[in-house]
Amino acid sequence: MPKIATTTLLALQDELPKIASLASWGAAASGVIHGAAGKKALGLAGALGGHGAAVGAGLGGLYKGYKSYSDARDQGADVGSALAHGVGGAIGGASQGALLGGIAGAGVGGALGHFHPDAAAVEKLRGALSTDKHWSGAVGRFGQRQMHGLTGWTPEKGLESIRGGSWAAEKNVKDLVAGGKGGTPELAKARKVVGVERDMQARGLTHVPGIIKALSGKDRVGTLKAMAAHQWGAASPAQKAMVASMTALPLLPLLSASGRDSANAGEQTGGALGGTAGAIVGSALPFYAQNKAMQAGTYVGGKLGKGVDWVRGKHRSLPDERDQSGMDGQNYPGERIPMSAGSNGVMQ
Repeated sequence: MPKIATTTLLALQDELPKIASLASWGAAASGVIHGAAGKKALGLAGALGGHGAAVGAGLGGLYKGYKSYSDARDQGADVGSALAHGVGGAIGGASQGALLGGIAGAGVGGALGHFHPDAAAVEKLRGALSTDKHWSGAVGRFGQRQMHGLTGWTPEKGLESIRGGSWAAEKNVKDLVAGGKGGTPELAKARKVVGVERDMQARGLTHVPGIIKALSGKDRVGTLKAMAAHQWGAASPAQKAMVASMTALPLLPLLSASGRDSANAGEQTGGALGGTAGAIVGSALPFYAQNKAMQAGTYVGGKLGKGVDWVRGKHRSLPDERDQSGMDGQNYPGERIPMSAGSNGVMQ
């Protein structure tokens, strides 16, 4: 126990300068993001990042798919098996290509938006890349929603202009009214969802900086209630069942003595519960930011569970957890897919 405590204190001491630096960087970044120059650069970065991700996904999928198919055929696989390899390669290539293309597009857009002297021209270009008049505008809006989720940047005309925030929920209400479903329970539920979405948006819970600010503010209880209402209160029965199962399944092994006594049980359970908590906290975030919130929750939960395993004497180091010095590393398998797209059920 003394050895564990000493190691933990030394690790915390090493991390304090990083935490202080991160806080200073965050304060400076907030000023940049919400300043005129930041808004001009980030808006175009998001729009071009979305287009870059779409192009990168297409090219990466084609290249990796064809290469995987060709490699399989060269190794003697039949056409069916080679096609299966090709599909798998295409999926992986599209994912990698989308990430690289999105980063490249955002970099070009951010630089162009920052250095271009005419703010009106930059805004006009951003609008053209996000237009409703052409299908390609959807990828520009998608990229801007991701930018909003990560940085808190918001277009001058509001999140609804890029189909974020409460846009989908409000459109659902309009469609129900137009379809003659006024006064029905379905419409009442849809209006409830609109209220929940607007509350999340007003609290700043549609982007990561806003979540951090809300959870560190005075109204933490109200913030947690709003998150619970968004993930649970306005969810469909299917979504509620998914949340309940994702919460309950990691606890099942703990019901048996063998499960409780197994190596790394705390780390595995903590990681799973942390990922679920991350999904609930980030339920109103756009796709990419929500995925990162889940990964962060998985990491933190896994580390807390790992500490419990150490105290219980049930921790067993994994092969990839050790570096050359023999000290425990920072790796934890936390890649997960977002559990839901929020109470409106729409991928953002």
